[in-house]
Amino acid sequence: MTLAELMALSKRSPAAQSSATRTKAQVVPTLADLVSAPSGLARGATTEVWGSGSSPYRVKHHLDGVWSCSCPAWRNQSLPPDERTCKHIRGVQAGSGPARVQVPKAQARVQTPKAQKGLAGVSVCMTGFRDADMEAAIVAAGGSVASGVSKTLGILVAKDPHSTSGKAQKARELGVLVLSIAQMNAKLAGKAQVQTKAQAKSQVKAQTKAQRRSSANPLGAGVLLAEKWTSATDPTGWWMSEKLDGVRAIWDGTAFYSRNGNRFEAPRSFTDRLPTDTRLDGELYAGPGLFNQTISIVRSGTPDPKRWEDIRYMVFDVPDSSAPFEERIGEVEQIVRQACTDGRRAFCPIVAVEQTKCRSAAHLGTFHAAAVAEGIEGTMLRAAGSRYEPRRSQTLLKVKDFHDAEARIVGYAPGEGRHKGRLGAYECEDLTTGVAFRVGTGLSDRDRDQPLKKGTVITYRYQELTPASVPRFPSFVRVRGKE
Repeated sequence: MTLAELMALSKRSPAAQSSATRTKAQVVPTLADLVSAPSGLARGATTEVWGSGSSPYRVKHHLDGVWSCSCPAWRNQSLPPDERTCKHIRGVQAGSGPARVQVPKAQARVQTPKAQKGLAGVSVCMTGFRDADMEAAIVAAGGSVASGVSKTLGILVAKDPHSTSGKAQKARELGVLVLSIAQMNAKLAGKAQVQTKAQAKSQVKAQTKAQRRSSANPLGAGVLLAEKWTSATDPTGWWMSEKLDGVRAIWDGTAFYSRNGNRFEAPRSFTDRLPTDTRLDGELYAGPGLFNQTISIVRSGTPDPKRWEDIRYMVFDVPDSSAPFEERIGEVEQIVRQACTDGRRAFCPIVAVEQTKCRSAAHLGTFHAAAVAEGIEGTMLRAAGSRYEPRRSQTLLKVKDFHDAEARIVGYAPGEGRHKGRLGAYECEDLTTGVAFRVGTGLSDRDRDQPLKKGTVITYRYQELTPASVPRFPSFVRVRGKE
Protein backbone atom coordinates (compact mmCIF):
# COMPACT_ATOMS: atom_id res chain seq x y z
CA MET A 1 0.00 0.00 0.00
CA THR A 2 1.50 3.33 -1.06
CA LEU A 3 1.71 6.47 1.07
CA ALA A 4 -0.96 8.14 -1.13
CA GLU A 5 -3.31 5.19 -0.58
CA LEU A 6 -2.73 5.33 3.17
CA MET A 7 -3.47 9.09 3.24
CA ALA A 8 -6.70 8.55 1.31
CA LEU A 9 -7.59 5.69 3.63
CA SER A 10 -7.15 7.94 6.70
CA LYS A 11 -9.98 10.20 5.46
CA ARG A 12 -12.54 7.37 5.30
CA SER A 13 -14.81 6.21 8.07
CA PRO A 14 -13.45 3.56 10.50
CA ALA A 15 -15.66 0.89 8.89
CA ALA A 16 -14.47 1.80 5.41
CA GLN A 17 -10.87 1.83 6.61
CA SER A 18 -11.25 -1.63 8.11
CA SER A 19 -12.79 -3.06 4.94
CA ALA A 20 -10.18 -1.51 2.65
CA THR A 21 -7.38 -2.65 4.92
CA ARG A 22 -8.56 -6.26 4.86
CA THR A 23 -8.72 -6.12 1.06
CA LYS A 24 -5.12 -4.92 0.68
CA ALA A 25 -3.53 -6.82 3.56
CA GLN A 26 -4.46 -8.30 6.88
CA VAL A 27 -2.69 -5.65 8.97
CA VAL A 28 -0.52 -2.69 7.88
CA PRO A 29 1.50 -0.07 9.73
CA THR A 30 -0.67 2.89 10.74
CA LEU A 31 -0.49 6.14 8.82
CA ALA A 32 1.00 7.87 11.87
CA ASP A 33 3.81 5.30 11.93
CA LEU A 34 4.78 6.02 8.34
CA VAL A 35 4.33 9.77 8.09
CA SER A 36 5.45 10.91 11.56
CA ALA A 37 8.72 11.96 9.91
CA PRO A 38 9.45 13.25 6.38
CA SER A 39 11.32 10.00 5.71
CA GLY A 40 8.22 7.84 6.16
CA LEU A 41 9.48 6.19 9.40
CA ALA A 42 10.04 7.96 12.71
CA ARG A 43 13.57 8.10 14.06
CA GLY A 44 14.20 5.22 16.41
CA ALA A 45 11.44 3.10 14.88
CA THR A 46 11.75 -0.26 13.13
CA THR A 47 9.48 -1.90 10.57
CA GLU A 48 9.44 -5.15 8.66
CA VAL A 49 9.45 -5.16 4.86
CA TRP A 50 8.93 -8.19 2.67
CA GLY A 51 11.37 -8.84 -0.13
CA SER A 52 12.15 -11.98 -2.10
CA GLY A 53 13.06 -14.08 0.96
CA SER A 54 10.92 -16.38 3.09
CA SER A 55 10.95 -13.95 6.01
CA PRO A 56 10.75 -10.15 6.21
CA TYR A 57 13.73 -7.82 6.51
CA ARG A 58 14.00 -5.29 9.35
CA VAL A 59 14.40 -1.66 8.31
CA LYS A 60 15.36 0.79 11.09
CA HIS A 61 15.62 4.57 11.20
CA HIS A 62 18.16 5.22 13.99
CA LEU A 63 18.00 8.18 16.36
CA ASP A 64 21.05 9.75 14.71
CA GLY A 65 19.32 9.64 11.30
CA VAL A 66 21.21 6.61 9.94
CA TRP A 67 19.18 3.89 8.19
CA SER A 68 19.91 0.15 8.38
CA CYS A 69 18.40 -2.99 6.88
CA SER A 70 18.92 -6.65 7.73
CA CYS A 71 19.03 -7.69 4.05
CA PRO A 72 22.32 -9.02 2.58
CA ALA A 73 22.50 -6.14 0.07
CA TRP A 74 22.82 -3.62 2.91
CA ARG A 75 25.01 -5.74 5.21
CA ASN A 76 27.59 -6.65 2.56
CA GLN A 77 28.31 -3.13 1.32
CA SER A 78 31.84 -1.86 2.01
CA LEU A 79 30.61 1.71 2.64
CA PRO A 80 30.24 3.15 6.17
CA PRO A 81 26.77 2.51 7.68
CA ASP A 82 25.69 6.13 7.22
CA GLU A 83 26.36 5.92 3.46
CA ARG A 84 24.64 2.59 2.75
CA THR A 85 21.17 2.09 1.33
CA CYS A 86 19.08 -0.61 -0.33
CA LYS A 87 15.76 -0.97 -2.16
CA HIS A 88 13.93 -1.77 1.09
CA ILE A 89 15.15 1.43 2.77
CA ARG A 90 14.35 3.50 -0.30
CA GLY A 91 10.88 1.96 -0.43
CA VAL A 92 10.12 2.87 3.20
CA GLN A 93 11.56 6.37 2.75
CA ALA A 94 9.31 6.94 -0.27
CA GLY A 95 6.27 5.38 1.37
CA SER A 96 6.24 2.49 -1.12
CA GLY A 97 8.73 -0.13 -2.17
CA PRO A 98 9.97 -1.51 -5.50
CA ALA A 99 8.00 -4.11 -7.42
CA ARG A 100 9.12 -7.07 -5.30
CA VAL A 101 8.65 -5.34 -1.94
CA GLN A 102 5.15 -5.50 -0.47
CA VAL A 103 3.38 -4.96 2.82
CA PRO A 104 3.64 -8.24 4.77
CA LYS A 105 0.59 -10.44 5.01
CA ALA A 106 1.42 -10.97 8.66
CA GLN A 107 1.27 -7.96 10.97
CA ALA A 108 4.09 -5.46 10.36
CA ARG A 109 5.68 -4.70 13.71
CA VAL A 110 6.85 -1.16 14.38
CA GLN A 111 9.17 -1.08 17.38
CA THR A 112 10.24 1.93 19.37
CA PRO A 113 13.74 2.57 20.70
CA LYS A 114 12.58 1.39 24.12
CA ALA A 115 12.26 -2.17 22.76
CA GLN A 116 15.85 -2.32 21.50
CA LYS A 117 18.51 -4.27 23.37
CA GLY A 118 21.25 -1.68 23.77
CA LEU A 119 23.58 -2.30 20.79
CA ALA A 120 23.08 1.18 19.31
CA GLY A 121 26.31 2.23 17.64
CA VAL A 122 28.11 -1.02 18.53
CA SER A 123 30.05 -2.78 15.76
CA VAL A 124 30.08 -6.60 15.98
CA CYS A 125 32.29 -9.10 14.11
CA MET A 126 32.02 -12.91 13.97
CA THR A 127 34.89 -15.39 13.71
CA GLY A 128 34.78 -19.14 13.19
CA PHE A 129 31.15 -19.12 12.04
CA ARG A 130 28.46 -17.14 10.20
CA ASP A 131 24.90 -16.71 11.46
CA ALA A 132 22.47 -14.70 9.32
CA ASP A 133 19.85 -14.66 12.10
CA MET A 134 22.33 -13.23 14.58
CA GLU A 135 23.43 -10.59 12.06
CA ALA A 136 19.81 -9.55 11.56
CA ALA A 137 19.28 -9.39 15.33
CA ILE A 138 22.40 -7.23 15.77
CA VAL A 139 21.20 -4.77 13.15
CA ALA A 140 17.68 -4.78 14.60
CA ALA A 141 19.17 -3.97 18.03
CA GLY A 142 20.88 -0.90 16.60
CA GLY A 143 24.31 -2.39 15.97
CA SER A 144 26.25 -3.03 12.79
CA VAL A 145 28.08 -6.09 11.42
CA ALA A 146 31.81 -5.74 10.66
CA SER A 147 34.04 -8.05 8.62
CA GLY A 148 37.29 -7.46 10.50
CA VAL A 149 38.83 -6.47 13.82
CA SER A 150 39.81 -2.83 14.35
CA LYS A 151 39.99 -0.21 17.11
CA THR A 152 36.36 0.73 16.44
CA LEU A 153 35.04 -2.81 16.93
CA GLY A 154 32.85 -3.23 20.01
CA ILE A 155 32.33 -7.01 20.20
CA LEU A 156 33.96 -10.06 18.62
CA VAL A 157 31.70 -13.15 18.71
CA ALA A 158 33.84 -16.30 18.49
CA LYS A 159 32.78 -19.91 17.96
CA ASP A 160 35.62 -20.67 20.38
CA PRO A 161 36.14 -17.65 22.69
CA HIS A 162 39.52 -19.06 23.72
CA SER A 163 40.69 -19.35 20.12
CA THR A 164 44.22 -18.27 19.14
CA SER A 165 43.09 -17.21 15.68
CA GLY A 166 44.37 -13.96 14.22
CA LYS A 167 41.06 -12.15 14.80
CA ALA A 168 40.73 -13.34 18.40
CA GLN A 169 44.30 -12.39 19.31
CA LYS A 170 44.03 -8.99 17.69
CA ALA A 171 40.75 -8.33 19.51
CA ARG A 172 42.37 -9.10 22.88
CA GLU A 173 45.33 -6.86 22.04
CA LEU A 174 42.94 -3.98 21.25
CA GLY A 175 40.82 -4.60 24.34
CA VAL A 176 37.76 -5.65 22.31
CA LEU A 177 35.15 -7.67 24.19
CA VAL A 178 35.22 -11.34 23.08
CA LEU A 179 31.98 -13.28 23.59
CA SER A 180 30.85 -16.83 22.88
CA ILE A 181 27.81 -17.47 20.68
CA ALA A 182 25.71 -18.25 23.76
CA GLN A 183 26.83 -15.04 25.48
CA MET A 184 25.98 -12.96 22.42
CA ASN A 185 22.55 -14.57 22.08
CA ALA A 186 21.92 -13.80 25.76
CA LYS A 187 22.97 -10.20 25.22
CA LEU A 188 20.63 -9.86 22.25
CA ALA A 189 17.83 -11.31 24.34
CA GLY A 190 18.54 -8.77 27.07
CA LYS A 191 19.57 -11.43 29.59
CA ALA A 192 22.54 -10.77 31.83
CA GLN A 193 24.74 -13.81 32.34
CA VAL A 194 26.00 -14.26 35.89
CA GLN A 195 29.24 -16.17 35.97
CA THR A 196 29.82 -18.50 38.90
CA LYS A 197 33.22 -18.81 40.55
CA ALA A 198 33.61 -22.25 39.01
CA GLN A 199 32.86 -20.88 35.53
CA ALA A 200 35.28 -18.00 36.03
CA LYS A 201 38.00 -20.40 37.17
CA SER A 202 37.32 -22.64 34.16
CA GLN A 203 37.52 -19.67 31.81
CA VAL A 204 40.88 -18.54 33.23
CA LYS A 205 42.21 -22.10 32.93
CA ALA A 206 41.09 -22.32 29.29
CA GLN A 207 42.66 -18.95 28.47
CA THR A 208 45.94 -20.02 30.09
CA LYS A 209 45.90 -23.25 28.07
CA ALA A 210 45.26 -21.28 24.87
CA GLN A 211 48.15 -18.94 25.65
CA ARG A 212 50.49 -21.90 26.22
CA ARG A 213 49.35 -23.46 22.95
CA SER A 214 49.98 -20.15 21.22
CA SER A 215 53.48 -19.74 22.68
CA ALA A 216 54.37 -23.30 21.63
CA ASN A 217 53.61 -22.41 18.03
CA PRO A 218 56.50 -20.47 16.44
CA LEU A 219 54.02 -18.27 14.60
CA GLY A 220 51.51 -17.95 17.44
CA ALA A 221 48.59 -16.77 15.33
CA GLY A 222 49.09 -19.39 12.62
CA VAL A 223 50.31 -19.58 9.03
CA LEU A 224 49.13 -18.35 5.66
CA LEU A 225 46.53 -20.74 4.21
CA ALA A 226 45.11 -20.90 0.69
CA GLU A 227 41.62 -20.48 -0.68
CA LYS A 228 40.42 -22.36 -3.77
CA TRP A 229 40.96 -20.74 -7.15
CA THR A 230 38.01 -20.37 -9.52
CA SER A 231 37.86 -19.11 -13.07
CA ALA A 232 36.25 -15.92 -11.74
CA THR A 233 39.76 -14.79 -10.72
CA ASP A 234 42.02 -13.72 -13.58
CA PRO A 235 45.47 -15.20 -12.80
CA THR A 236 47.33 -12.76 -15.05
CA GLY A 237 50.13 -11.12 -13.09
CA TRP A 238 50.00 -13.65 -10.25
CA TRP A 239 52.97 -15.87 -9.31
CA MET A 240 52.66 -19.61 -10.05
CA SER A 241 54.45 -22.46 -8.31
CA GLU A 242 54.01 -26.20 -7.98
CA LYS A 243 51.73 -27.34 -5.16
CA LEU A 244 53.91 -29.81 -3.29
CA ASP A 245 52.33 -32.78 -1.55
CA GLY A 246 54.57 -32.64 1.49
CA VAL A 247 54.38 -31.75 5.17
CA ARG A 248 53.91 -28.04 5.98
CA ALA A 249 56.72 -26.99 8.29
CA ILE A 250 57.79 -23.75 9.98
CA TRP A 251 61.49 -23.33 10.79
CA ASP A 252 61.89 -21.04 13.84
CA GLY A 253 65.69 -20.94 13.89
CA THR A 254 66.12 -24.04 16.06
CA ALA A 255 63.50 -26.62 15.03
CA PHE A 256 60.65 -27.47 12.65
CA TYR A 257 57.02 -27.12 13.71
CA SER A 258 53.72 -28.03 12.08
CA ARG A 259 51.19 -25.26 11.52
CA ASN A 260 49.50 -26.43 14.74
CA GLY A 261 52.68 -26.09 16.78
CA ASN A 262 53.75 -29.77 16.85
CA ARG A 263 57.52 -30.20 16.74
CA PHE A 264 59.23 -32.35 14.10
CA GLU A 265 62.54 -33.86 15.19
CA ALA A 266 65.15 -33.54 12.43
CA PRO A 267 68.79 -34.67 12.54
CA ARG A 268 71.48 -32.05 12.96
CA SER A 269 72.96 -33.06 9.63
CA PHE A 270 69.76 -31.67 8.10
CA THR A 271 69.32 -28.53 10.18
CA ASP A 272 72.90 -27.27 10.54
CA ARG A 273 72.68 -25.34 7.26
CA LEU A 274 69.43 -23.58 8.09
CA PRO A 275 69.47 -19.97 9.37
CA THR A 276 69.29 -19.40 13.13
CA ASP A 277 68.00 -15.82 12.91
CA THR A 278 65.17 -16.12 10.35
CA ARG A 279 61.85 -17.95 10.41
CA LEU A 280 60.93 -19.78 7.24
CA ASP A 281 57.71 -21.27 5.85
CA GLY A 282 57.80 -24.24 3.53
CA GLU A 283 57.24 -27.97 3.07
CA LEU A 284 59.30 -31.00 3.99
CA TYR A 285 59.11 -32.93 0.75
CA ALA A 286 60.39 -36.23 -0.64
CA GLY A 287 59.04 -35.90 -4.19
CA PRO A 288 55.88 -36.34 -6.31
CA GLY A 289 53.64 -39.16 -5.08
CA LEU A 290 55.79 -39.79 -2.00
CA PHE A 291 53.57 -38.22 0.63
CA ASN A 292 53.36 -41.39 2.75
CA GLN A 293 57.14 -41.76 2.67
CA THR A 294 57.52 -38.13 3.73
CA ILE A 295 55.14 -38.64 6.64
CA SER A 296 56.95 -41.76 7.87
CA ILE A 297 60.31 -39.95 7.86
CA VAL A 298 59.24 -36.61 9.30
CA ARG A 299 57.01 -38.00 12.06
CA SER A 300 59.18 -40.91 13.09
CA GLY A 301 60.05 -39.33 16.46
CA THR A 302 63.64 -40.53 16.34
CA PRO A 303 65.20 -38.97 13.22
CA ASP A 304 67.31 -41.19 10.96
CA PRO A 305 69.97 -39.02 9.25
CA LYS A 306 70.22 -41.43 6.32
CA ARG A 307 66.46 -41.38 5.64
CA TRP A 308 66.34 -37.60 6.04
CA GLU A 309 68.69 -37.32 3.07
CA ASP A 310 65.60 -38.10 0.95
CA ILE A 311 63.87 -34.98 2.28
CA ARG A 312 64.22 -31.39 1.05
CA TYR A 313 62.92 -28.31 2.81
CA MET A 314 61.11 -26.46 0.03
CA VAL A 315 60.90 -22.84 1.20
CA PHE A 316 58.34 -20.42 -0.22
CA ASP A 317 58.09 -17.57 2.32
CA VAL A 318 59.56 -15.55 5.18
CA PRO A 319 56.68 -15.03 7.65
CA ASP A 320 58.24 -12.28 9.78
CA SER A 321 59.04 -10.03 6.84
CA SER A 322 56.60 -7.17 6.15
CA ALA A 323 57.91 -6.78 2.59
CA PRO A 324 55.79 -7.59 -0.49
CA PHE A 325 55.93 -11.12 -1.86
CA GLU A 326 58.55 -10.39 -4.54
CA GLU A 327 61.03 -9.07 -1.96
CA ARG A 328 60.38 -11.98 0.40
CA ILE A 329 61.17 -14.45 -2.39
CA GLY A 330 64.44 -12.57 -2.92
CA GLU A 331 65.19 -13.11 0.78
CA VAL A 332 64.48 -16.85 0.42
CA GLU A 333 66.79 -17.16 -2.57
CA GLN A 334 69.58 -15.34 -0.74
CA ILE A 335 69.22 -17.62 2.31
CA VAL A 336 69.41 -20.69 0.07
CA ARG A 337 72.52 -19.41 -1.73
CA GLN A 338 74.29 -18.80 1.57
CA ALA A 339 73.29 -22.23 2.91
CA CYS A 340 74.28 -24.23 -0.14
CA THR A 341 77.47 -22.55 -1.38
CA ASP A 342 79.68 -22.61 1.69
CA GLY A 343 82.08 -25.25 0.40
CA ARG A 344 80.67 -28.13 2.41
CA ARG A 345 79.48 -31.46 1.04
CA ALA A 346 77.13 -31.49 -1.94
CA PHE A 347 73.98 -32.42 0.03
CA CYS A 348 71.96 -29.31 0.78
CA PRO A 349 68.51 -29.78 2.33
CA ILE A 350 67.08 -26.33 1.62
CA VAL A 351 65.56 -25.34 -1.74
CA ALA A 352 63.76 -22.17 -2.84
CA VAL A 353 60.43 -22.93 -4.50
CA GLU A 354 60.53 -21.61 -8.06
CA GLN A 355 58.03 -18.87 -8.90
CA THR A 356 56.76 -18.13 -12.43
CA LYS A 357 54.86 -14.99 -13.44
CA CYS A 358 51.51 -15.89 -15.00
CA ARG A 359 50.87 -14.25 -18.38
CA SER A 360 47.26 -15.37 -18.88
CA ALA A 361 44.63 -17.96 -17.98
CA ALA A 362 45.92 -20.10 -20.85
CA HIS A 363 49.43 -19.89 -19.37
CA LEU A 364 48.07 -21.12 -16.03
CA GLY A 365 46.35 -24.01 -17.80
CA THR A 366 49.58 -25.05 -19.54
CA PHE A 367 51.64 -24.71 -16.36
CA HIS A 368 49.13 -26.68 -14.31
CA ALA A 369 48.74 -29.46 -16.87
CA ALA A 370 52.52 -29.91 -17.06
CA ALA A 371 52.81 -30.08 -13.27
CA VAL A 372 50.01 -32.64 -12.92
CA ALA A 373 51.54 -34.75 -15.70
CA GLU A 374 54.71 -34.99 -13.58
CA GLY A 375 52.77 -36.19 -10.57
CA ILE A 376 52.62 -32.79 -8.85
CA GLU A 377 49.50 -32.24 -6.73
CA GLY A 378 48.50 -28.95 -8.33
CA THR A 379 49.41 -25.28 -8.67
CA MET A 380 49.66 -22.44 -6.16
CA LEU A 381 48.94 -18.82 -7.05
CA ARG A 382 50.27 -15.83 -5.09
CA ALA A 383 49.02 -12.28 -5.63
CA ALA A 384 51.71 -9.87 -6.76
CA GLY A 385 52.81 -7.52 -4.00
CA SER A 386 50.88 -9.42 -1.33
CA ARG A 387 51.91 -9.49 2.33
CA TYR A 388 52.20 -12.52 4.61
CA GLU A 389 48.99 -13.07 6.59
CA PRO A 390 48.79 -15.67 9.40
CA ARG A 391 45.33 -16.80 8.27
CA ARG A 392 43.43 -18.09 5.24
CA SER A 393 43.66 -15.46 2.53
CA GLN A 394 42.47 -14.66 -0.99
CA THR A 395 46.06 -13.64 -1.83
CA LEU A 396 47.01 -17.33 -1.90
CA LEU A 397 44.97 -19.65 -4.12
CA LYS A 398 45.28 -23.35 -4.91
CA VAL A 399 44.48 -25.00 -8.23
CA LYS A 400 43.81 -28.73 -7.97
CA ASP A 401 42.40 -31.41 -10.23
CA PHE A 402 39.96 -34.09 -9.18
CA HIS A 403 39.32 -37.35 -10.96
CA ASP A 404 36.11 -39.32 -11.56
CA ALA A 405 35.87 -43.11 -11.41
CA GLU A 406 33.25 -45.82 -10.96
CA ALA A 407 32.69 -48.29 -8.14
CA ARG A 408 30.17 -50.91 -7.05
CA ILE A 409 28.38 -50.72 -3.70
CA VAL A 410 29.11 -53.89 -1.70
CA GLY A 411 27.99 -52.89 1.80
CA TYR A 412 27.03 -50.19 4.24
CA ALA A 413 28.81 -48.47 7.13
CA PRO A 414 26.48 -47.22 9.90
CA GLY A 415 26.33 -43.50 10.63
CA GLU A 416 27.69 -41.80 13.73
CA GLY A 417 26.89 -38.53 15.45
CA ARG A 418 24.02 -36.77 13.72
CA HIS A 419 23.84 -39.61 11.19
CA LYS A 420 23.37 -42.28 13.87
CA GLY A 421 20.60 -44.67 12.89
CA ARG A 422 21.06 -44.25 9.15
CA LEU A 423 23.68 -44.66 6.43
CA GLY A 424 27.13 -43.33 7.25
CA ALA A 425 28.98 -44.39 4.10
CA TYR A 426 28.87 -46.87 1.22
CA GLU A 427 31.43 -49.67 1.23
CA CYS A 428 32.63 -49.82 -2.37
CA GLU A 429 34.96 -51.62 -4.76
CA ASP A 430 36.53 -49.73 -7.65
CA LEU A 431 35.49 -51.32 -10.96
CA THR A 432 38.99 -50.99 -12.44
CA THR A 433 41.34 -51.80 -9.57
CA GLY A 434 39.06 -53.77 -7.24
CA VAL A 435 40.34 -51.70 -4.31
CA ALA A 436 37.93 -51.44 -1.38
CA PHE A 437 37.14 -48.05 0.21
CA ARG A 438 34.26 -46.06 1.67
CA VAL A 439 32.33 -43.13 0.24
CA GLY A 440 30.45 -40.93 2.71
CA THR A 441 31.12 -37.41 1.50
CA GLY A 442 28.60 -36.00 -0.95
CA LEU A 443 25.60 -37.94 0.36
CA SER A 444 22.43 -35.95 1.04
CA ASP A 445 20.06 -36.63 3.93
CA ARG A 446 17.74 -38.37 1.47
CA ASP A 447 20.61 -40.58 0.26
CA ARG A 448 21.33 -41.60 3.84
CA ASP A 449 17.68 -42.30 4.65
CA GLN A 450 17.11 -44.26 1.41
CA PRO A 451 20.41 -46.03 0.57
CA LEU A 452 21.04 -47.47 -2.87
CA LYS A 453 20.91 -51.25 -3.27
CA LYS A 454 24.02 -53.40 -3.12
CA GLY A 455 25.43 -53.95 -6.58
CA THR A 456 24.56 -50.41 -7.74
CA VAL A 457 27.38 -48.79 -9.69
CA ILE A 458 28.13 -45.21 -8.74
CA THR A 459 30.39 -42.46 -10.03
CA TYR A 460 32.67 -40.99 -7.40
CA ARG A 461 35.23 -38.19 -7.42
CA TYR A 462 38.62 -38.26 -5.73
CA GLN A 463 41.71 -36.11 -5.43
CA GLU A 464 44.45 -38.67 -6.05
CA LEU A 465 45.49 -42.28 -5.36
CA THR A 466 47.68 -43.49 -2.51
CA PRO A 467 50.58 -45.86 -3.35
CA ALA A 468 48.12 -48.69 -2.63
CA SER A 469 45.72 -47.23 -5.26
CA VAL A 470 43.19 -46.21 -2.61
CA PRO A 471 41.40 -42.99 -3.64
CA ARG A 472 42.00 -40.00 -1.35
CA PHE A 473 38.98 -37.90 -0.34
CA PRO A 474 36.38 -39.83 -2.39
CA SER A 475 32.95 -38.23 -2.69
CA PHE A 476 29.68 -39.49 -4.15
CA VAL A 477 28.66 -37.87 -7.44
CA ARG A 478 25.72 -39.88 -8.85
CA VAL A 479 24.45 -43.32 -9.87
CA ARG A 480 26.15 -44.37 -13.11
CA GLY A 481 24.17 -43.25 -16.11
CA LYS A 482 22.40 -40.43 -14.22
CA GLU A 483 23.42 -36.87 -15.03
